Amino acid sequence: MEQQEKKMVEITEEQLAEFQRLKEQEQARQEEKRAKNEREDFRKLCEETVSETFGELKAANEALKRSKMRVLSAFSSLLELKNLPHRGKEQGQHTFRNEEANQRITIGKYKKVSYDATADAGISLIEESLASMADGEKSQKLVRIILDLLSRDGRGQLQAENVIQLDKYVEMVADPRFARGVTIIKEAFLAEWTRVFIRAEEKDEKGKWVNIPYRWSRYEVLSLSEALP
Repeated sequence: MEQQEKKMVEITEEQLAEFQRLKEQEQARQEEKRAKNEREDFRKLCEETVSETFGELKAANEALKRSKMRVLSAFSSLLELKNLPHRGKEQGQHTFRNEEANQRITIGKYKKVSYDATADAGISLIEESLASMADGEKSQKLVRIILDLLSRDGRGQLQAENVIQLDKYVEMVADPRFARGVTIIKEAFLAEWTRVFIRAEEKDEKGKWVNIPYRWSRYEVLSLSEALP
């Protein structure tokens, strides 16, 4: 049996360095090719997933639109019937319940409350009246309560629920300036109805009302806005 003769090939350092460089270039080329193939596979997977699911989302959206229109049509008619005996009266919201009273739909309008600049004149009269009160502990406690009621919220507005409470202190303070100041503030009251809302809720196993989240566009509630008084 013939024995294969092994030959030793001697290469220079320059040739070895060139060999390593070529080897690294080939490895880099193969790595780039692999990464490119992976990107292409991922791109195809994305395209296929979009094609497979887009139709479902579109169909779901169309079904939701049809459901919304049925709801809008039904409650627009109900609101027209409900409001017939009460034309001219403002009502912020309307709530409808099912027979079991475990589901309800509320339709209404948000109310924006504010006070015009004349309220400042009323506040000044009240502060002037409070400043003339005695220094007794009871009087100072009353002053703190009233000033707290005149505090403003984060938007710099007086708080309507606090202003309402000023009336009960008119007789207690017994000062015409205070009474006049309260009247001026009440006359400065401004309120306007803003956007319409629709809220659907049902009771959970503990009897607590739980909101069913969904969104209505401005145009979808236009018919309800017109139906609300």
